[in-house]
Amino acid sequence: MNVPPKSNEAKKTLRKNGLSATLRSEMSSSLRASWNIRRALVVSACLLTTAGYLLGKNVSWDDSSSSYSPNDFPVRDVVSPDSSVSLSAAAGVQPSVVSLPAISPLAWTQLTGRLKKMLSNYRGNVAVYLQDLKTGQTWTYHPNELFPAASLIKLPIMIAVFNRISKGDLSLSETMTLHRHNRVGGSGTLKWQPDGTRLTISQLLDHMIRESDNTAANMLIEAVGGIPYIQSQLPQIGLVQTQIHRQGMSLRSGYVARENYTTVSEMAMILRKIYKGRMIDTTSSRLMMDYLLLRKPVRSRLAKDLPAGWEIAHKTGLERRACHDSAIILTPKGDFILAVLTGKNRAYRPAKQFIINIGRLTYHYYGGIVPSNRHHRRRYYAWVRHSRHRRLRHYRHRL
Repeated sequence: MNVPPKSNEAKKTLRKNGLSATLRSEMSSSLRASWNIRRALVVSACLLTTAGYLLGKNVSWDDSSSSYSPNDFPVRDVVSPDSSVSLSAAAGVQPSVVSLPAISPLAWTQLTGRLKKMLSNYRGNVAVYLQDLKTGQTWTYHPNELFPAASLIKLPIMIAVFNRISKGDLSLSETMTLHRHNRVGGSGTLKWQPDGTRLTISQLLDHMIRESDNTAANMLIEAVGGIPYIQSQLPQIGLVQTQIHRQGMSLRSGYVARENYTTVSEMAMILRKIYKGRMIDTTSSRLMMDYLLLRKPVRSRLAKDLPAGWEIAHKTGLERRACHDSAIILTPKGDFILAVLTGKNRAYRPAKQFIINIGRLTYHYYGGIVPSNRHHRRRYYAWVRHSRHRRLRHYRHRL
């Protein structure tokens, strides 16, 4: 018996519609089931979070004997040092002693062993001071050897300025006028400013620390009363071997009659007192920390391979075959001081690279991710190609 075509098409349509309805019902039921599961999971998570908060809100996960102070986390905001209220009394709380160190004893031993091997193979004089500011453990290499201070002498100049400010003789808003006798060559941009330019003490400190401006240093020396006053203040802040003389401030590349000498241990001592808020007073220390944290025009030496998320408060020096960098490194795991002084260098570029390598090795052991050597080679060759093209354009333009 033959079935009419219309009835066959109708059966196919009914069969198709029925299958679609079944699938839709099954899909809707599975979606409802998955939605119920998600809702149950969300409710369970909320209940667990609430229970954890209620059970653990009174639990201390730190050592009960440890206490935190504002000095553990240096303040970045600028506080006027002209206020009559001194914050020295507020610094009575000592820095905390955290039970977990930033670096394990085994890693510290490996780090210092590799550093000693690097330093012993260096062609020139070198001194290193490494101190973990969380645990206090310290490693030094030739800590009391004398080096030409170069621009590191600007740290005592800054301290002398803040000493005058704390006594009320100066203020950060006080202005000075740039004269011809203040100008000096070398680093910095103030030497290009016209005579009569007025600058505040705060602006001069900014130029002296951030750009290592020699003209700003001369103006600040004049503001505090000259080099004899700074020399008289050095023993009061604990600097016994560090000296400052007018001849040592010259930019001569050869021998000078009276050099400005310093040691790596005394430079580290200055940074440690600033970090702990014990240089003059807490307000002055925090302001000096702010100036040291200023981003330098060019990242070099210990700031070159600084891992992401870290901060560096440092001062560099480069003069008369000496190449230095003294820094406070602020890391998520813990802060530390790293000061590297080099002298009698045959060239400045290898000395800078040597300081970069010391910083890179130390950052690695403190858990920082530093750029690879391949990354540096790629950047170096790109710089070489760029310099070559630039020289060619310059020569073609002249021809």
